[in-house]
Amino acid sequence: MHRFPMLGRVLQHPGLRDHLVAGMASRRHVLLGGSLVALAGAVLATPRAHALTLENMRLPYEPGPERDGILSWRSLSSVTWFEGQGVMFAPEVEALDDTEVRLEGFMMPFDQAPLQRQFLLTAYAAHCPFCMPGGVPSLVEVIAGQPVPRTGSRLTMQGRLKLRRDPESYGLLYQMLDAVRAS
Repeated sequence: MHRFPMLGRVLQHPGLRDHLVAGMASRRHVLLGGSLVALAGAVLATPRAHALTLENMRLPYEPGPERDGILSWRSLSSVTWFEGQGVMFAPEVEALDDTEVRLEGFMMPFDQAPLQRQFLLTAYAAHCPFCMPGGVPSLVEVIAGQPVPRTGSRLTMQGRLKLRRDPESYGLLYQMLDAVRAS
């Protein structure tokens, strides 16, 4: 007699019994699957397995390498946040206020127009409209002097950098004014 009589009756149902028998894996299938997993583990454990990893590979949506004449996103991230009191920029960033800079990044347009006069320049390509991996310091509001063609590729902009401390900045720390696309 089954310990759970109702379960015994359910398992004896002809339709369910046929389904269970047809869906069960044979010992051969289980052993073959386990052997393949073991083989994959052995291959990955070899000294040459590092060729299968993504280390030292630059993805197309990451910030570009630091170059002379281009302001780095790393320096723009030198900001200290004070809860309820605002931000304090590092002295090297403070020195950039109201100066001409060149910055390389990705365009995040506000609309689908083919030409953009106002957009965000981001350190990382936008993969999700609700999350940016670099946080607020990785966003610069660009106001272009001439319309810039919308692009999904990395681009370099040149303009006057303004540090934003006012409450009207919508949380953005940087603004690039009179910007043009640099070559």
